[in-house]
Amino acid sequence: MTNSLRSRVRARALPLLVALGTVAVAACGDDPFQVIVDVDFDASLGIDLDSMVLLEEGVYVRDSLVGAGNTIFPTSDVRVSYVGYISDGSSFGSGEFGFGLSTGAVIPGFEIGILGMNQGGIRRIIIPPELGYGDENQTGIPAGSVLIFDVTALDVSTIDTSN
Repeated sequence: MTNSLRSRVRARALPLLVALGTVAVAACGDDPFQVIVDVDFDASLGIDLDSMVLLEEGVYVRDSLVGAGNTIFPTSDVRVSYVGYISDGSSFGSGEFGFGLSTGAVIPGFEIGILGMNQGGIRRIIIPPELGYGDENQTGIPAGSVLIFDVTALDVSTIDTSN
């Protein structure tokens, strides 16, 4: 292909590529910060976003009790109890389970939300769909749902590798 022909192909293809790129960005979903702000949370959940901390990833957190035990780091093994809700106030599950962080054992927003908690702590976490189940339906969780978790850090085995 000659340079002249390459230039003409690029000139014709560029608008198409820009348009496709715009569609691809739009298809990636809404801004996680705005998705949560735009949700009408059921009054029974008692959610006041202004009283919560917005993490840079788009997850909101609020500690109702700061524990006094080990801190959860990305290398921790934890045991937590939780109750999960969707924005209409219905609970989709509760329980107690253990897992290692940074293993992919839980949705990204849950892991992001518990980082920095101390053993014995209780935290509310609000997760945008992109860090939850996204566009996939789960049992009791419609696709595109903002997730709300009330989490208690029951046991934290910490290996702090930040030093």
